[in-house]
Amino acid sequence: MALVIGGLTFEMLIGIPTIYSDPVKQRWVSAAIVASTFWSRIAVASMIVLILALLGQILQAVSLISGSFSLIPDFGILKSVVLESGWGRFWMYRAIVAIGMGVMFYASIRMSTSDDIDEENKDKSAGSLVGDSPATQVVIFLGLVFLGLTAMSGHNAASPVEIRTLAIATDFVHLVASIVWSGGVIYLTFSVPIFIKHLGKEGASKLFEKAIDKFTVLGVISAGILVITGLFSSYMQVTNPVALATPYGWFLVAKLVLLIPLFTIAGFNGFKLVRRFSCLLYTSPSPRDSCAS
Repeated sequence: MALVIGGLTFEMLIGIPTIYSDPVKQRWVSAAIVASTFWSRIAVASMIVLILALLGQILQAVSLISGSFSLIPDFGILKSVVLESGWGRFWMYRAIVAIGMGVMFYASIRMSTSDDIDEENKDKSAGSLVGDSPATQVVIFLGLVFLGLTAMSGHNAASPVEIRTLAIATDFVHLVASIVWSGGVIYLTFSVPIFIKHLGKEGASKLFEKAIDKFTVLGVISAGILVITGLFSSYMQVTNPVALATPYGWFLVAKLVLLIPLFTIAGFNGFKLVRRFSCLLYTSPSPRDSCAS
């Protein structure tokens, strides 16, 4: 989910505005299309894994009731789980949305692929970014629906009636922020070597200066949302300090502890390594002077 929704969000908010900001830099567009194509293949694999995971969930639920595991479950038990239980209905809704996402994402890839290939320039990429496809908005919308269904069947959905709506909304916002941030980081990780290969170090550094500055702002906002919603959800789930001794409390403490090095590395990357990377790669008459500030 992070690969698909986070990657598409990265392309729409960061990639497309950056590569089309200067019409002179056509090489940026060509390299970005190569990166988008490579990422889309990985994202398709992640969608397959998501659907298989959903299938595994329902098989596990059926096996727990029947007392035996089988790849071909009893239809009567399967129907009972899916249609007669709250968890089963939410699973069915999520499965339908996931399949719809897969179909529309495939449509986005097909729309971004050009059938008109210049015979004299076969080595150059044709088409457009996957995130530039009209079907992309549908994929993101379905992704948000999927996250909403996940929040409605999660831990916060078991909160007291008085705060249940707020708890579910908080969980939903938390999931969206985590998906956008992590998906963008993964997309950036895969695309950096591709841009360096196609643009060279100097060309890639100029592009990264613009793109990563924008992504850093998005990352800071996402991190802030994660902290606020995470603390609020923790307060609703662990109202008594004694609850920290439970398995849920252990995982909660572990998540909070892991946030410290995560935010430290992210901040160092955004405000230190990016500047150093740009300075080292950018060729200028006096690189030391250009990096002094």
